[in-house]
Amino acid sequence: MDLLSTRKLDAYYGDSQVLFGVDFEIERGEIAALVGANGAGKSTLLKTVCGLLRAPREAVRFAGEPIGGLPAASLSGGEQQMVAIGRALMSNPQLLICDELSLGLAPVVVKEIYQALEQVCRDGVTAVIVEQDVAVAQRVSRRLYCMQEGRITLHGLSSELTRERISRAYFGV
Repeated sequence: MDLLSTRKLDAYYGDSQVLFGVDFEIERGEIAALVGANGAGKSTLLKTVCGLLRAPREAVRFAGEPIGGLPAASLSGGEQQMVAIGRALMSNPQLLICDELSLGLAPVVVKEIYQALEQVCRDGVTAVIVEQDVAVAQRVSRRLYCMQEGRITLHGLSSELTRERISRAYFGV
C-alpha cells in the first residue's frame, strides 16, 4: 500500500492553476525524487500534500486515509518535531543543534525522537541538545555540560557523572 499518494491533484495560487491532475505515489521505505526546472510545480506539490495549499480531501492520501485540505497545524507536537529534524537533516549537516526536543511531548514520542537522533548521530552527524529532562539528557549524550547563571558548573562524560554531582551543579548547592 502507498504511504503517500495523490490522484488527479489540481492546485492553484489564486486564480492561476499550477498543478494539473497530478498522480503521485510512494511506498514505505522508498525514495522518490521530484525533478524539474524552476516553476515546474515541485514545491507546489509538496505544499499541497502538506496542507499549505488547498486540495480536495480525496485527492491526497496518507497511509490510505484522505488528508487533502487538512490544515498543516494537524500534525501532533511530536510529528512537528520530527518534521523539523527531517528538514534540518535534508541539508546533510555536520552539526545539528536541538533546543528542548521533549518540551510538551508525550514520553513515547520523546523516546522515538531520541532514538531517531541517536541513529542520525551514528551515521556521522554531531548534535548539541538542550534538554530539561536531565535523565534523558544523560542517557542520550556522551558528554554532559551543566550550566547555571551563564557558566558551566559541571562537565564530563555522561556515563561517569553521578546524579548527586549533576544535582549540585544544576541547583548550585
